[in-house]
Amino acid sequence: MKLRHELALITWDDAGSIDVGWEHEDALKPGPLIVHSIGFVAKRTRKEIVLATNVGVSEQCHHQFRIPRKMIVQWQTIAKRGSEFPIPTPTETP
Repeated sequence: MKLRHELALITWDDAGSIDVGWEHEDALKPGPLIVHSIGFVAKRTRKEIVLATNVGVSEQCHHQFRIPRKMIVQWQTIAKRGSEFPIPTPTETP
């Protein structure tokens, strides 16, 4: 099977919340929140990429999320778009 999308490992600095409750200002520990995400690169623009965890053969994507390019620390291509990707042979379940 040929891949319709690049498969990539993206390391990025998330802008997530530090804590959800009341916290004394002296106890705040801001800093980077480094995240590793793996998925199919469904869309690319100058400002962001869209990763999808699942892609279908009918040109549909599932569970997609945006990552602003300014937050990307590292981009590692696992498999290029158009490359052959081995499909495991289904086996019987016990």
